[in-house]
Amino acid sequence: MLCTGLRSGRLGRRLCPSPLHCNSLPRPFPKSLHKDTCDTYLGTTQEDTCDKYLDTPPSSRKPRLSGQARAGPRHGGGESGAGRVFHAGPSAQVLAWRGQRRAMGSLSQVLAERGFINDTTAHAHEAMQAPVKGPDPPAVYCGYDPTAPSLHVGNLATLLCLRHFRACGWQVIGLVGGATGRIGDPSGRSTERPLLSEAEIDSNAARIAQCVEHTLCASLPHEFGRNAVSRDTSVRLRDPVMVNNVEWYQGMGMLAFLRDIGKHVRVSSMLNKTAVKSRLGLTSKRAEGETEDPLEQPDRNASGEGMSYTEFSYQLLQAYDFVHLFRHHRCRMQVGGSDQWGNITAGISLLHSLEAESPQKHIEHAAHGLTIPLLMTASGQKIGKSAGNVATWLHDDMTSHLDFYQYFVRLDDADVQRFLLLFTMLSREEVDQIMQEHVKHPEARKAQTELARHVTAIVRGSSALESAMLATAALYQQCDIGSLSLSEIEERYKDAPSFTIDVPVEESAACPLLADVCVQSKLLESKNAFRRLVTSGGLYVNDKKVDDATMRITREFLYHGTVCVVRAGKKKHMVLRAPQ
Repeated sequence: MLCTGLRSGRLGRRLCPSPLHCNSLPRPFPKSLHKDTCDTYLGTTQEDTCDKYLDTPPSSRKPRLSGQARAGPRHGGGESGAGRVFHAGPSAQVLAWRGQRRAMGSLSQVLAERGFINDTTAHAHEAMQAPVKGPDPPAVYCGYDPTAPSLHVGNLATLLCLRHFRACGWQVIGLVGGATGRIGDPSGRSTERPLLSEAEIDSNAARIAQCVEHTLCASLPHEFGRNAVSRDTSVRLRDPVMVNNVEWYQGMGMLAFLRDIGKHVRVSSMLNKTAVKSRLGLTSKRAEGETEDPLEQPDRNASGEGMSYTEFSYQLLQAYDFVHLFRHHRCRMQVGGSDQWGNITAGISLLHSLEAESPQKHIEHAAHGLTIPLLMTASGQKIGKSAGNVATWLHDDMTSHLDFYQYFVRLDDADVQRFLLLFTMLSREEVDQIMQEHVKHPEARKAQTELARHVTAIVRGSSALESAMLATAALYQQCDIGSLSLSEIEERYKDAPSFTIDVPVEESAACPLLADVCVQSKLLESKNAFRRLVTSGGLYVNDKKVDDATMRITREFLYHGTVCVVRAGKKKHMVLRAPQ
């Protein structure tokens, strides 16, 4: 099947930006794997994309396009034009095909089933289906700019996606953007990022590199399930490679970069990236279907301040990252959030231009991109630093073990199955079993608890999980604190948020007001909120209801003379500690 030169989608028919899009596409792959591909593929029926169809053996499938012969290897392997044929009964066929698909380690199929794939470039599925053999496996990378001291839960999707690649024998590369972090990615932002000092960037880069490497390598006890991809035991698990792009930019002068790299990039292509157009307002003044003009004057009112040349050049630096890793680390795949699609395709285009004279002429078959759906809040907003709504960080000095664990325990029922598939290494069958039990007794929050256990074990480790579960038992289950020794109290509450207060031994009038303590410790946002909570009967000290808004914390409230627990509602706790 040859590409018609056009592609269809929700925004209408557009020119196919070869070489990034396909001239043929093996089946079965849902539209989500490559939704902007050629007209021929998008003409297939809805049956092609449903789970029932994907569970049907090739010999039982209906032809997708009448009058067309099937060409090339079928999904799951086999020689060209000769798929695998099963001759069992219907149910046995389905089971045999599922088993064969998993045994062959179809990475692309697993990632699609688990919801990791938002978009791919044309031949990415072929690269993920190819068996990994030999001492030099293909490599996949994802980059993380050190614009904060820690990664957050929004980054977990890319980290877990890399774990699946690693389970299939790929060499995983974690890139820390020590150079690009000095500029700041404009993707997903309406304003320019504040620039950090070099000392801050270097410190953040070291912390993020440690976090990425730990999350990719974390070994899980058998009780946390097997890998979702049934990996060939002959394939060796390789340690991740950590790189910092400041290494190859430090010795490169501006003139050399502009001469050797910049001349291969068209300004019109850079202007067509979504992040640039949204900041410059290039889409706001154009009627639907009107031809894009690269020289169109920007509408500065669209984002308030336009875009600086520094931000505009970011995509060029990230594009060259892919070139460097392609040349020096055999990197063949870049993974990123869906807002990184423009940066990823810019890297592949740059590779295509730079390597045009090399023996490997068909670079589109050797460099690929995959984007993952962004993690959204219940209101549909991206969870990330650029959106300003990050509350849960991966580092324990920014989010305690307890708060990290509870973030997933409190997850809405509508999101828990999706997060189990994205954030754990459980198989699809294990996730389905957990959800069946959860549906029977949703009040027990079985699925959320399993999710919290698995993610905490991966990110923080088994000791952190044990600590978080102990703190949860102490905070959210009936427990007579007064019956515990001081060491037992400290152990149970070591991961709970705490606040130090000064409580005089004799002068009760000098003791701190509970209202002031609640506001200063950030348990409550204001004294008005404190009064409303007391009036409604939702504030407790040592599990005893507070009915006096003028109450003070005196020594009689301190267990063992040093600690007491304040609870606001059912879920928010604060441990008050007073020096003896």
